[in-house]
Amino acid sequence: MSIKQLNATYVLDEDRVQFRFTTASQEEYRLYLTRVGVAQILSYGRQALVATLQEVHAPAQAQMIAEFKQQAVAQATNFKDNFEGGRSFPLQENFILALRAQVVKEGNLHNIGFSLANSQTLNLRLTDDLLAKLCALLQKMEQAARWGLDEPELVSLPRSASQEQPVPVQPNVLH
Repeated sequence: MSIKQLNATYVLDEDRVQFRFTTASQEEYRLYLTRVGVAQILSYGRQALVATLQEVHAPAQAQMIAEFKQQAVAQATNFKDNFEGGRSFPLQENFILALRAQVVKEGNLHNIGFSLANSQTLNLRLTDDLLAKLCALLQKMEQAARWGLDEPELVSLPRSASQEQPVPVQPNVLH
């Protein structure tokens, strides 16, 4: 399956991303992606790019270069072209919920395996370039959704013995 065009739209009422793509043979696939699915793809995309760069660069340099490259892809990607729908719908014409997205590297390609709500699976095999563009598109959707997937996780710092312990506060109780 050769992918021709990708499209995504954030749907506030569903709190999901409508993801669709067409193939060179004018087939169209329509999926709902959840926050978890988007997070899985974005996380893998970041890790894959850094891992590739670490083959020739130190880890800190690889991380910085990966961020720079992803910004360059996002700036160079055209998000304005109208989406050209397909003529046939191999899964179904309506959007179908992707319950999970498992991404693994297979040789020079990245395989995204979507587990669908209708018990089917859909596999996409993407080049490095297409994975980077998909991640740029999903990053844009994540920002529209305000899911905060890029925010650093809170880190709890160990307390030193000399720090004062907080005084427990009695909660206000309403009856």
